[in-house]
Amino acid sequence: ELAATDNERWSALQLMREAMKRGEADAAIRLAGLLLKESDAVSRAEALRLLHPLAERGSGDALSMMVELSGSGSEAEVFDRYAAIIDARGDFHALAFALPLLPAERREEYLDRMVASTSCDFKSALRFGEALSKIGRAQEARRWLDIAAHLAGESPWSFVRMGDSYRDWFGGAASAEMMASYHKALAAGSPVARHRLLERYARPEAAEYDPEAAAAVFAEALTGLEGEALASILGRLRGSTEDVQTAVARRVDMAEPFARAAASGNAPAMREYGLFLRDRAADAGAMTEAMGWVARAAQGGDAVAMFELSRAHAYGIGLPADAGAAGYWLSEAAVAGEPKAAELLGQMRPQQLASR
Repeated sequence: ELAATDNERWSALQLMREAMKRGEADAAIRLAGLLLKESDAVSRAEALRLLHPLAERGSGDALSMMVELSGSGSEAEVFDRYAAIIDARGDFHALAFALPLLPAERREEYLDRMVASTSCDFKSALRFGEALSKIGRAQEARRWLDIAAHLAGESPWSFVRMGDSYRDWFGGAASAEMMASYHKALAAGSPVARHRLLERYARPEAAEYDPEAAAAVFAEALTGLEGEALASILGRLRGSTEDVQTAVARRVDMAEPFARAAASGNAPAMREYGLFLRDRAADAGAMTEAMGWVARAAQGGDAVAMFELSRAHAYGIGLPADAGAAGYWLSEAAVAGEPKAAELLGQMRPQQLASR
């Protein structure tokens, strides 16, 4: 869970494979879970090979992962394939997986089996509530969510899961509980909770939109984060509404965290600082300084900066107009994975491409 680089993820996978060889309990399902986070076909094929025998033994976790592997539309297909196994020897999580897919007349039987087999830990309580919410029994689902809350302990991950459950099961009817859970998770140190809160507080289309509350979350992040995490928050702040940015500016000097992040040499941070300066440039000198930071970020491999640098050269924004440089950085941005650059290249006529 803490792996931040490709090498660290590879090491984690190797450690889990060694645990499997030693016969450690749950090693196979945990390895499959790690493999599912990889995007390459080889890893996902390995995950499927691990999951099939586990599903044959009635593992509900394996069934859920198989759906994740194949896409949400395959839930019924996975159930149909393993229905007899679930009925004969499915564990608690398999029964919960099956409940919404059963004919109505069989659901009470499965609910009784779930009650008899639950370990009544946080994960099981949450799974019980989720299954009930899927069959429209909201009041009972809330009761199990309350049980889960008592079992959550002080784990930031548990608080995030609680917030997500309130959001997914009850929508706006449980907004207060959802936000309270995310705040608990943030206080316990969860970066995921910070993003969840900003999704609600900083987006005008969200029912919880609140510039002052968003500013409080941003201010905490701007004073406590560094490096790429800070760059990510800065990008989010720069894309926020004027009301949110104004509220943040009342709490912190916004230029300081942008400059601090850029000074670290992190390419996304340099890009965000450059775009921050560009958006506020009052004269040609300020615009030149702004695009200088964007150029450094592009040279550091940042795809978004490459695209912005291409635009700057194309239109003479803070830099001399230069069609050749514009074309070069547009191509580099597309190769680096910037979708807007790839789309623009796809729209260009052959003679335009030839002139680059």
